[in-house]
Amino acid sequence: MTTTSAAGNSLQILMRAFASDWGKGKPPALEGAMHPEAELIVPESMPYGGGIFRGQERIEQWFAEDLWRLWAEFSSTPTDFIDGGDKVAVPVHVKGKTHNGAEVEADNVWIYEFEDGVLRRLRVVADTATIREAVAGASQRSTATAIVMTAWAPSRDAYEAVHQQAGATAAGLIVHTASEVDGKVRIVEVWESQRHIDEFVQTKLASVLAKLGVEMDLPELAETFSIERG
Repeated sequence: MTTTSAAGNSLQILMRAFASDWGKGKPPALEGAMHPEAELIVPESMPYGGGIFRGQERIEQWFAEDLWRLWAEFSSTPTDFIDGGDKVAVPVHVKGKTHNGAEVEADNVWIYEFEDGVLRRLRVVADTATIREAVAGASQRSTATAIVMTAWAPSRDAYEAVHQQAGATAAGLIVHTASEVDGKVRIVEVWESQRHIDEFVQTKLASVLAKLGVEMDLPELAETFSIERG
């Protein structure tokens, strides 16, 4: 477990909230620790509860109710706490059983952003491919030729800092492009599969973003049906 005094209070809030006996009908202990305009961001590709949820009451409802529409049994165990100052990245190992009996194990990353000592944003970077395969019985992306991912970095300096630390190559990455548009950097990548994207984000990108304090919106993903190489 990696901690520093800079994120000590933030880590204490997270440990107290998620070490509590939370589950179906009982949200994490976040009372008094959440910004009034806090938001939870969950990938739309999740087979349960995807979207943006705002306000403490709605976020607590997601943990206590929405999550359990899929799961009959569920656990999310932190494997590390990565100090990013006002951002803390927490890799977790997820185990669960759906209501139809499918058993799932996956590795996700939660990114928690703090403002004035309280939780402002919760974002999960999830292994959606593994979860969807287990729920559906087969990958819903297995026939796709590739996945095109479009993302935006807030500036060229931010892009170059992240790119330098995250690396220029990754398993499953076919092509990476970056271009400046109105002061931001548009990143367009082609990947062999959603699984490769998830693995790169979980094992490398999420911790780099947290360490550098760089905030990026959720990327846009599109399946291709044809790729032609010159």
